[in-house]
This record gives sequence, C-alpha cells and structure tokens, in this order.
Amino acid sequence: MKKAAYSILATGALALCINSQSTEASSNTYTVKSGDSLYTIALKHGTTVTKLKKSNNLKSDIIYPKQKLILSGKVSTQTSKTPSNTVNTNAVSPSSNTATYKVKQGDTLSKISTKYKVSVSALQKTNNIKDHLIYVGQKIKIPTTTTNAGNAGKPTGNTTPTPKPKPDTTTKPPTTTNVNATSYKVVAGDTLSGIAYKFGITITQLKSWNGLTSDLIRVGQTLKVKNSSNSTIQQDKENTTNVSKPTPPTVSTNDIKQKAVNLGLSLQNTPYVWGGQTPAGFDCSGFIHYVFNNAGLSMTRTNAIGYEARSYYINTPQVGDLVFFRDTYQTGISHLGIYIGNGQFVHAGGTHVQVSSVNEPYWAQHFDSYKRFYSLD
Repeated sequence: MKKAAYSILATGALALCINSQSTEASSNTYTVKSGDSLYTIALKHGTTVTKLKKSNNLKSDIIYPKQKLILSGKVSTQTSKTPSNTVNTNAVSPSSNTATYKVKQGDTLSKISTKYKVSVSALQKTNNIKDHLIYVGQKIKIPTTTTNAGNAGKPTGNTTPTPKPKPDTTTKPPTTTNVNATSYKVVAGDTLSGIAYKFGITITQLKSWNGLTSDLIRVGQTLKVKNSSNSTIQQDKENTTNVSKPTPPTVSTNDIKQKAVNLGLSLQNTPYVWGGQTPAGFDCSGFIHYVFNNAGLSMTRTNAIGYEARSYYINTPQVGDLVFFRDTYQTGISHLGIYIGNGQFVHAGGTHVQVSSVNEPYWAQHFDSYKRFYSLD
C-alpha cells in the first residue's frame, strides 16, 4: 500500500515539473500577428532584432502571421504582474512627480503630448524612444515641469485651478476651411499636421511662421497660416511645388493602395534621378507622386515634408501606407516609401527603386513614423 502511495506521489510530482517547464517555455515564445515586424516585437519584449534573428535562425527580416518566435533570453514579466491595486495609468505616484499613461488604440505621441501639455521630444527623451513608434498597452512616462508638476498625469482640461470656459459658439470650426485666411484659432483635436493639411502648407512653415520649437499647440491659440512676407520654406527641395490638397479618389481607398503597391514593385530597378518623377528616373517624392497618381489618387508634386503634412500618424501600418524617415541627407523629414507588409517598403533610394526593410540598421536608425494620406482615410 505504501509503495502504491509513493508511486502516485512521484507521478504527480513529475507531471507538475513537466507542466512547469512547459509554462516557462511558452513564456519565451511569441506568435506573430498581422502587422508585426521584428522591430516592434523586439521593442515590446525588451530585446533586439539581432538577438531575435539569431535565436530563430532567421536569414532575413521577413516574418509571417502565426509564426512562433523564440524570444532571446527570459523576458521579465514582473511589470505585467504588478498588483492591480497599485496600477493607475492616469495618476501620480505618491513618491514622485512622474505620471504614467497606458497607450490605447489610436494613440500617437503627438496626441499624448497634447493631452498632457508636454512636447513630443520630452516624451521621447523620458521614455528613451528614438522614433514615433508606440504600441497598444505600452506604458509611457509623462515628464513634468515646475509649472505642471502639481497636475502631473491629469489630462488637459481636468486641472482644478483653471475654471472651465463657457461654451463659445463663435469658435466652432466651419464645415469648410477658408484657405485664404491668414490666421487660424486652434480647437480641440487639432494637430499641426491637420492644420497644415487644411491650409495647403507644411508643418515646417507653420512652426517657422509662429516661432514654434515643438509640435505642442493649445486650444484657443491663434496661429499664422500665411506668411506675410510671401516667402516659402522647403519649396526648392526636389523640384517641388506648393503643397495643395489632393483630389478625393473616385475608387475605393483599398484599391488605390493595392494598385500603388503593385505599380511600385513593378518599377524596381528604375534609376534614381534627383527631381525625377517618370519611369525614366525617380527621386523618393517623385516616385510617390507618380505611383499614387497612376493608382487613382490625383495630387500635385511636393517633397517628403509636403507629403508628411498631407498624412496622419498610425500605429499599425497597412499595405499601401507611407513610411517616413528623418535626418538622411538633411535634418528633419527627408525620405519616404510605400509600406508593403512584413516591415518592408518600396522606395526610390540609393541608385534605384528597390525594396528595403525598416529593420535594416540604416533605416531603423532614421525611421520616423508610419502615416496614411488624409484622403485615403
């Protein structure tokens, strides 16, 4: 009888050990989802692209949905096991002035910075973010200053010292934008990118004309949207013209984006030509102009900064969206391509039109953001 009891106990202990090992192993794997790239997976799990490729014997950066990846090393899960009674994503820690915010679907650094009255660059510095890429569920530390430390973590409009303004029907935005206006009053939900798009100008022009050193604007602020000196900025780059609104497409946006990708891929190995916008040769913005116009989206030619002003930030890129890079041959937004999935994009760069990966060391270093044309929303 004792032998039987010992046998049962031994069997149970063995099963418990196996189950524990299985659980530990599963915590070291990740199943790829649609829209994932090695870069975002590495960022999310606190590792690097190089380690992921080495652990999974990957020869390239291409991954596919439902693929199981081994995460290099044991990923610490302590932060995800914080007791629920200590987690408050919108409150200040009692021992410091630093607040945290949990990223939700549709959030961008620009939107979070406006909500908490801080600059995008301050958010990037505090959270060691080298680009604009954030993901749902990520915890962002909100930096504070001596002027807002007492209200750290409180969204704009919820601070008690400032009385709530009475509704002013005269400040409601009209259904159509007066493009001949010389100034514009900021309303809730506005961004520099959106305002630039409304008035057919660039973000750089807006910031220059209004003496802005960051992307932070506030409700009620009056911005100049036309330069009284009639001088323009960045219009001599890549043989560009003034920024103007594209004509709304007459076919479905998904069809346009897919046609743009197919056409872009068919133009691989076309020579790179500065200012080029025909199959005889393209530069990066000329390539975008040619491909999307021939895919059904009518627009005038501009440069990378101009296209950045015509688009808005997205967290999860889709095939046919735009990929922007900064500080390549000049400071600021300076290059772009068309996203084709799996972290890859087609673009006119180097010596010819080609497919590259955002995870390649050079492009990862200069990556700025994924964006989508307003007219393709």
